[in-house]
Amino acid sequence: MDVRSLSESLFTGRKWMKFVGVVLILYGICLALTILGTVIAWLPIWSGITLIQSAVAIEKAYISDDAAALMMSLSKLKTHFVIISTLLLLMLTSMAVWLFAFDGVEVIANAIKSL
Repeated sequence: MDVRSLSESLFTGRKWMKFVGVVLILYGICLALTILGTVIAWLPIWSGITLIQSAVAIEKAYISDDAAALMMSLSKLKTHFVIISTLLLLMLTSMAVWLFAFDGVEVIANAIKSL
């Protein structure tokens, strides 16, 4: 198979990849404005940058039938998913700490009772 046919599905979604990349960067910037967010704000920013880089590389791969650009795009996409997974694990861990260390379960239970 040629590079163009292999990269076609990612090429058609490149605008969404760029959009999500920009949204992640803006989210990271907003997160950096909070005290606790400054610790992890670099993760969504980095993830957004790698997603945009992947979209640019897939565009190059599709247009010029460049195998190296396809490999670069897939590598950046892998990095994006690793970063997002790390961010998700941090968020789930912090939620668990809040629930158990700060009586978050009781707060949620009281909120449900008041409904």
